[in-house]
Amino acid sequence: MGRSINCLIHRTPLPPKYKDHALTGNLKAYRDCHVKNDLVLLYKISDDDKVLELHYLDTHSEVFKNADK
Repeated sequence: MGRSINCLIHRTPLPPKYKDHALTGNLKAYRDCHVKNDLVLLYKISDDDKVLELHYLDTHSEVFKNADK
């Protein structure tokens, strides 16, 4: 997980294996990346690119269980 966080801190693109992508719907302000197998990190970077917010880390099913509520 350290490599993915390091990339995010330094604003360098994550390698494809992390499946980094923007989210939609109620979570459209966030991105997610798969840091390890079924371990998903939700994060966002502020519009001015100064703040990295690590929002949630859990399994894919737990992260998105209540996403539409």
